[in-house]
Amino acid sequence: EGSNLYQIPFVPLPMRCLIVLAMLVNCEVIAQSDPFWAIPIQGPPTPIYRTADSSSVVVARITSDDVLLVRCEGAGWCRAEDRQGRQGYVPRSVVLPLTELDDKAAARWMGKIFQEEERLGRALNERVAAGDSLATMAAGRALNDLDYERNAALSLFTPYFCRTGDIGLLHLLMFAIGANPGSASEGPPYRLTLALECRPDAFKQALATMD
Repeated sequence: EGSNLYQIPFVPLPMRCLIVLAMLVNCEVIAQSDPFWAIPIQGPPTPIYRTADSSSVVVARITSDDVLLVRCEGAGWCRAEDRQGRQGYVPRSVVLPLTELDDKAAARWMGKIFQEEERLGRALNERVAAGDSLATMAAGRALNDLDYERNAALSLFTPYFCRTGDIGLLHLLMFAIGANPGSASEGPPYRLTLALECRPDAFKQALATMD
């Protein structure tokens, strides 16, 4: 009696449970990363496990040519999805975020994707011009199968180009857009707009030097 010590108010048990639950949920959210694009670090096929346990069932095996959409849950494991929609877990140590590639490696990786899109787009156009419906369907499927990698490359392109003004890579993207009849209404034109805004001189030079 007469003490000036702070008195902790009584909190009913149900309220205490709710407070603890909220703290646990917040900690879980903080531990999870936002989704990001990544590639496997290892050369041999990398397994995607059904659960965050290396002894669980392997749902898919991916190589360094594949790209994944990843969300890491803490430091140990990441939830991953491949181009075919197969989902599971991979150790954080076996994937490399695309944003961590150095500029030379990033340009090489994006350039490979844009060149493949151009090749597949030209093949589709040739099948359409030849009037071969079965071959057109096959070429269209091949082009659609590249969407996952193309979306990953486009997400990396804007910050890379705004940082470097790489005209050669911009050319490759423009050629890919020109060859792919379905890309004009999708993400690439938006990426070109961003490139024009951040590097207008490089963008104009790229247009002036198109072959």
